[in-house]
Amino acid sequence: AAEATPATETGEYLITLSQAATVPITVNFTMSGTASTTPGDDYNLSGTGVTFTGAGPSGSVTIAAGVTTASIILTPVDDTLVESAEVATMTINTGTGYQVGTPSQGSVTIADNDSGGNPVVTVVSNGNASETGPTANTFTLTASPVPTGAITVNFQLTGTATIGADYTASSTVSVTIGIGGSATVTITPIDDTLNEGTETVVLTVTAGVGYTVGAPGSATMNIIDNDGAPPAPPTGGGGGGGGGGCAAGASNAPWLVLMAILAGFVAVSRLRAARQ
Repeated sequence: AAEATPATETGEYLITLSQAATVPITVNFTMSGTASTTPGDDYNLSGTGVTFTGAGPSGSVTIAAGVTTASIILTPVDDTLVESAEVATMTINTGTGYQVGTPSQGSVTIADNDSGGNPVVTVVSNGNASETGPTANTFTLTASPVPTGAITVNFQLTGTATIGADYTASSTVSVTIGIGGSATVTITPIDDTLNEGTETVVLTVTAGVGYTVGAPGSATMNIIDNDGAPPAPPTGGGGGGGGGGCAAGASNAPWLVLMAILAGFVAVSRLRAARQ
C-alpha cells in the first residue's frame, strides 16, 4: 500500500475458513506493527462485517453463513509526516465456532510519500574505534532515494570525547552526498597517555537544504582507551640504625649514595688522624 495514491494502492487481508459454516462466524483479530494501530492514524480497515473493539488494535470480521472467505481492505492515510515505510500486521485470535490455523498472521507495508521531494538522510556507526594502533572507524550517512545531484549534509559531533584532544575527524560539520547515495565520516583516535576509559563520539544529522533528516538521525561510536591505571606507590621498607628504616624501591638509591659519601668521609678523617 502507499500514501501517494491511497485510493488505488491499498492492501488486503484475506481470511479463509477451511469449510463454510451454516451460521455466521465472527473472527477476532489484533493489529500490530510499526504503523499506528489507532484507526485513522496511518490507515483504515474496511470490508463487510468489519468492526473494531474500542479504538483498536482489536477488531473482528463476520463471515456469512455458506461463505468461506472475508476480505479486509487496508487504505493508507495520506498524512504530512516524514516516515519510513511502516508495517501493519493482522493476527487472528481465538474465538467461538472456529480454530486458528496456519498461517494466522499477515502484513501489509505502507510506503511513505512525505519527504518534500527531497531525499531522507540517516546515519549509522560502523563499529568502535580504539587508541591502540590507533584504529579508526566510520559513520555512514545515507540519502534515500539517491539524490540526482550532490547535496551538502550538515551534522554535529558531540559526546564525551573531545575533538582535537581525543580524536580527529575527516569532516567536522558537513559531508557531500553524491549520486552514489552515501558518504562517510572517519573518526581517528589520538593515542595519548591518559587513563580515560571508554569515551563516545555522537554524530547527529542537522537540518539543511535539499534533504530531510530521517531516523536514525544520530549514531554513537565508542573510542576504546589503551592506558591502564598508574602503578601504586611503593610500600614499606627494611629497618636500619640511626635515622631509621629506608623505603624500598627508588628511595634506596639516595640512601646508598649517602652511605658511600659517609664512608669516604670516615676514610679521609682516619687518614688525616694518622698523619697527625
